[in-house]
Amino acid sequence: MKRSTDRILTTHTGSLPRSKDLLGLVREREERRLNTEVALHDRTRSAVFDVVRKQVETGLSVINDGEQGRADYTIYVKDRLSGFAGESSSWPNPDAEEFPEWTEMARQFAPPFQKRPACTGPVEWKDWPAVERDIQNLKDAAVAAGTEEVFMTAPSPGQIGRFLRTATTRATRSTS
Repeated sequence: MKRSTDRILTTHTGSLPRSKDLLGLVREREERRLNTEVALHDRTRSAVFDVVRKQVETGLSVINDGEQGRADYTIYVKDRLSGFAGESSSWPNPDAEEFPEWTEMARQFAPPFQKRPACTGPVEWKDWPAVERDIQNLKDAAVAAGTEEVFMTAPSPGQIGRFLRTATTRATRSTS
């Protein structure tokens, strides 16, 4: 771990802006309109290289991939883990009625991907090779940018539980 006695080490937590073309590819994947993942993987890789370089140039101490290939850090789990499908019911916003101006302002900054899956079953690794690809993209970008201290964000189980509802099913039993 990096330490310093002469300056405060800096980083950020999570997403950095994505290019319009990358957002378009991510949106196509989320809407199941993407014919092949190859273009998305290639564009994500180049975006990770760009965002890592920019963080190094900015002087950040610890670098991440900016979540470039993710639609959102919580719905990302559906791409890597089994047990998530369908759509969560939206969370109530108790402040919306009392603070309508804030609610309207915040709506402008909402991510373009508002459909969140629900937890529908046991959670297990679904696509470990994709996780390895994400890690390799960051490692390669770090080497290219001349930095070693990197991290990847991941939602905690508490955050997943906060943003992705658990779908309940009602089983019917016959009484014969």
